[in-house]
Amino acid sequence: MGERVTKADRQVIAALQRQLTRDEVLLTNVRITDPTEGDVEIDVIVFFPDLGAAVIETKGGLVQFNDGEWTTSRGNYSRKIHPVAQARKGKHALRRYLDRQPEWVAPLLRSQWFVAMPQTDVVGDMGPEGRREHLIGQGDLDTIREQLRRELESTLLADEIPAHGWQHDALTLLLRSGATQPTRTRARPNWVLPSAVGFAVLAAFVGVWVFMQGTPPDSGIVESEPAAIVPSGDCHPNYEPCLPIVDDLDCPDIRVAVQVTGDDPYRLDRDGNGVGCESYL
Repeated sequence: MGERVTKADRQVIAALQRQLTRDEVLLTNVRITDPTEGDVEIDVIVFFPDLGAAVIETKGGLVQFNDGEWTTSRGNYSRKIHPVAQARKGKHALRRYLDRQPEWVAPLLRSQWFVAMPQTDVVGDMGPEGRREHLIGQGDLDTIREQLRRELESTLLADEIPAHGWQHDALTLLLRSGATQPTRTRARPNWVLPSAVGFAVLAAFVGVWVFMQGTPPDSGIVESEPAAIVPSGDCHPNYEPCLPIVDDLDCPDIRVAVQVTGDDPYRLDRDGNGVGCESYL
């Protein structure tokens, strides 16, 4: 799916851009085909060279946990979501993918999962699995880097601190596989990995931020020209306004925001808030 990042994604990415330091790597919209979970999409990954990887699932709208169920709502529309399960899948898919590669000689990557809800005030645990330290709410964005690092430093993690240079190997393997698909966040040409990687071309990969200076660049988000497709024939019952019934659609094909009124077979509502392609609002 060649989707753009959502509004919730952009809020999390912007907060990280302001805080990440030299040599810390931010990846967005990473896609991994996992033998256990199938196709797994990871909204945000942060590589901390001295600690490991933080895997973040983002959810927009007002996120709540009641009677054993997670929901997100906007206005009068509400739908069930599964953010903790998605975040855990992302973490384990990343670890398994790297471990399957012959070039990866390190142990399983030390990592932790997080759920970011930048439009929700989080005040405590959300259910037995949603521990507060793994939840990033609206009020946590200004200290998001500190929170990620604190949990990766935790002695509760059994995996050892990775050896120096692991992030170069991990990023090389992900880029080689095409796991980092294009998004709307673009790295400037002078923001590249250290020369030891031999990858100046990485700066051209959309969706990868590599901070080699003290101050991160702006988001570089590019707006697409308005040219929404005009459906002909029957309309899909799960979307408003009308979308055609086809094998697949991407947000760049549609170029309008849509309301998801049932299942989401086109996977347009990545943050599960009931609005698909909301970056076109």
